[in-house]
This record gives sequence, C-alpha cells and structure tokens, in this order.
Amino acid sequence: MAKRPIGVTVVAALTMMSAIVLGFFQLIVFVLSAVGGPPSSGLTGYGPLILLTPLFLALYGFFISIGQLEGSKWAYYASIVFWIVLLACFGLLAYVIDFLNGIIWLDGRGYFSFHGFRIFLASIAPLVYSAGSLIYFLTKTPRAYFQLSKRTHATSR
Repeated sequence: MAKRPIGVTVVAALTMMSAIVLGFFQLIVFVLSAVGGPPSSGLTGYGPLILLTPLFLALYGFFISIGQLEGSKWAYYASIVFWIVLLACFGLLAYVIDFLNGIIWLDGRGYFSFHGFRIFLASIAPLVYSAGSLIYFLTKTPRAYFQLSKRTHATSR
C-alpha cells in the first residue's frame, strides 16, 4: 500500500470530528424533542427519519473516517456520498438561516451583530469542509492512495 498523504490524514481527522459534532447534535435533537409535550401531528410519518438523521450521519462519518485511514476503496466512494449529503443538508440549513444576508449582520440600530455572524459561520463551516474535502478527494493524490485507476477507453480499428 502507498504511503498515506497528509491531506487524507487531515480529511480523515476532520471527518471524525464532524462525526463527533453530529453525534452531539443528535443529543441536542433528543433533548429538544422531549421538551414541550407530545410531537406535533406533522411529524408522525417522517418523524423518526428526520430525528435520527444526525445519528445516522455520525455513525456513517465515524466508519468512513476509519476506512479513509486504512485506504479502503469503499471508504473513498462512501466519503464522496457523505460529503454530497452534508452539502445538501447544511446547504438547506444555510438557506433557512438566510444565507443571502452575507457576512455583514446588523442589529436593529445598524450596529454589527456578532451573534448573527456566529450563526452564519456555524452554517457555512460544514459547507466549506464538505466542498473542500470533495474537491481534494477528486485530485490525483488521494485517488492514487485509494488505488483507483483511471480507465482509458482506447479506440482500435
């Protein structure tokens, strides 16, 4: 097996940290779901799926980070899927937080609001991580480490 590139090690560490953060987020979802009485009728069909998504992503991220360190081919493809799902989930979250306001957040009196800026950074950090990791894994160095060969289609007559 080839020597592991430093970029793959960094991405695996970031994936492990994101799995821990998603696990913590799942704990917050469990606590908040217990507050306020029974669930609303709108969550009856998809409630468990929505409420357990962070747990699934946390376990998924944990296992693919281990696979990334081992250099498994399945971990390469699973990582690509993981980052696309994170881009979709946190892209929606950034949109809900009103991503269109940009990085300058003003309060009612026209002063800079650091709280709004922190919320913006919290929503943009997973997007930057996912997009950066996805772009890096599509370069030659990680593909060589995971022993993925480019298939060439030779035309013969």
